Amino acid sequence: MTDDAPFVAADGSSGEPVWISAPQGRSMLNWTGKRALRSVHLAPFQLVEIHDRDASDVLERPPAAPACLQQAARQMNLLFHADNKDMLACLLANGFRGQIKLIYIDPPFDSAADYVRKVNLRGATSEPAPRRSNPSLGKQVQYTDVWARDHYLQFMYERLLMLRELLAEDGVLWVHCDHRRVHDLHLVLEEVFGTDNYLNTISWRSQVARGAKVNAFYFPYSTHYLEIFARNKQAPPTWNPIKKEVVLTEAEAAAAYMRDERGFFRTSDPGSYSFERLKALHAEGRLYAPYGGEVVVDEATRCVFASNGGNIGVKYYLKPAKGGYVVERAVDNLWDDIPGLGTTPGEDSGYPTQKTEALLRRVITVSTNPGDWVLDCFAGSGTTLAVAQQMGRRWIGGDVNRGAIQTIVRRLRAWHQSPGLDSASKGVRSAFAIYCIGGASSDWPAPRTETRKRIYEYLSIRRVSADPFFDGMRGRQWVKIAPLTHPLSVADLEAVHHELAARSGQARDVLIVCWGKQPEVDGWLQSHRRVAENSALGAIQVIDLRSDRSARDWFTHQPAQARVRALLDRGAIAPVVRVTVEDFTSPAVVQRLNGTDSAAVPRLADWRAVVDSIMIDPSYDGVVFRPALVDAPRKRSELVRGCYEWPAPSEPAIIAVRLTDVLGEETLVILEIASREAQDDQPSVKSTYNRRREC
Repeated sequence: MTDDAPFVAADGSSGEPVWISAPQGRSMLNWTGKRALRSVHLAPFQLVEIHDRDASDVLERPPAAPACLQQAARQMNLLFHADNKDMLACLLANGFRGQIKLIYIDPPFDSAADYVRKVNLRGATSEPAPRRSNPSLGKQVQYTDVWARDHYLQFMYERLLMLRELLAEDGVLWVHCDHRRVHDLHLVLEEVFGTDNYLNTISWRSQVARGAKVNAFYFPYSTHYLEIFARNKQAPPTWNPIKKEVVLTEAEAAAAYMRDERGFFRTSDPGSYSFERLKALHAEGRLYAPYGGEVVVDEATRCVFASNGGNIGVKYYLKPAKGGYVVERAVDNLWDDIPGLGTTPGEDSGYPTQKTEALLRRVITVSTNPGDWVLDCFAGSGTTLAVAQQMGRRWIGGDVNRGAIQTIVRRLRAWHQSPGLDSASKGVRSAFAIYCIGGASSDWPAPRTETRKRIYEYLSIRRVSADPFFDGMRGRQWVKIAPLTHPLSVADLEAVHHELAARSGQARDVLIVCWGKQPEVDGWLQSHRRVAENSALGAIQVIDLRSDRSARDWFTHQPAQARVRALLDRGAIAPVVRVTVEDFTSPAVVQRLNGTDSAAVPRLADWRAVVDSIMIDPSYDGVVFRPALVDAPRKRSELVRGCYEWPAPSEPAIIAVRLTDVLGEETLVILEIASREAQDDQPSVKSTYNRRREC
């Protein structure tokens, strides 16, 4: 990112749209509703979290939060909780155009499936509820990968156009896909980047067929594909050639290599080696004479040759390894040496479609150098970000799913706090800031993974998966469900207007469903109503679920409740702050345990079975959450501690305690603690309240 990048206000309002360059290649694929993205409007964005502290920093007053995105990028890595279209627009408007060396994306595969994670209570012997002893809470949908083909292609087309704008001149894009859409995506990529900038297609054996898959009709699917395109192949792109190590058994080595008393070896022509160098190699026993001959060193003629004719060779020995011998081989575009997650369960974070670290380590090694920017806007479980962190690269990640953001945060915090991590590794740029884009409504009453289904049921909407833009039909109205991550905006309405204009021969009225709307929306609707009356454009109706009382009843969600106490203990040798979580109740968890929607909330034997993690900001400023204490057990059999202490501050402090339950719902508890110099009769806790945080 350049220091002279144009400034965009913290709310994302630059006043100008973000312009996108035209595709570089020729259109080879068409679909209904195809439109090249020429500009995109910025949605409001906000800094909500900074992870730059640990327990050793608990008494230090953190530095001021970055004033803008450019300043944050100079100090730390960036993580966005947002639709990636909004995220990419934000980056383009804030100085990242042409700055990214590597973009790796693992987008939806159009697999026609819901991807879920299994949810369990924590603890080895949890008793979840009086009526059930099974600690499983069933499955929770993380994201849905069901698309109409036209909708999918337009979705990818727009994002690929924006990603190209972010790539550096010598940058490279890797697109991870499978058999379902690899051919379509290759054609779209050729249109966006131009055929001259195609580099290769990697075939990765992601799994070995087992069970019923072995007998699949016309062979099982065991391969993923990575399409690689350069921003400018003539730049040229960064290219760090790699070798792979293969372990051979003794029988395999004997079949392919020669052997002497030192082990298995291959030979290579000495080329232009000098006489002195050949003499030294001979003294080391590393010269080979064919046909059973011997190596002859003739000092008079300063020649080294084989006694029985033929050319001498230099011996290169295989390295012994456990179970065989190691040999280095070139890596081509068939990657069958990197196992999938099924054979590396130690990496499994529980997030569906997670990729292995070895795969991303190879991608990052090939296309970047230390200090380069790496971007993944479909971050998922965060493998790209975790490996980039370990390898000393700067990274930017994003995902629209709150569960993905939580998984990434846990993963990165766990790596930084690893007991075996040396100080040099900890010195790698490990701090990261989390931005929320879209002016996200904090009062959305239900988990968003379930909301679309509820909207369809509540409004009797018939889903139409074949339409690339609209979500369904209600009578003769087209229905568009606006992004629930932010109130309905004029930009959302303009998108609908342009779609109606493009379908001039199919005039219908439109229903837009939203959760909240910006003040200028009503004025825009009045203007559109006057235009629609004198044209063939359909009328636009808006249903705001937030202002609809009956809708709020339909979407009622009981938030989790926590009882937390903070105490300033002056009885110790040095005064300490002690924070204790006394109780935590999650109605959503209890309802799953009971298998009912009953409002009755029976208590669990140990509230800690419900809590996945606890993070504490000991000096909360009321805006940006900066945890210094993180209690996030790695093993499911382990429980959070629930009691925490640290040296008392010299000044009064606001403490923020964030509890995340096993379903991913977050509860923020705010407490106020007196200074260590305060009088004994001054209360330690001045106020406590709960706030459900949803970005």
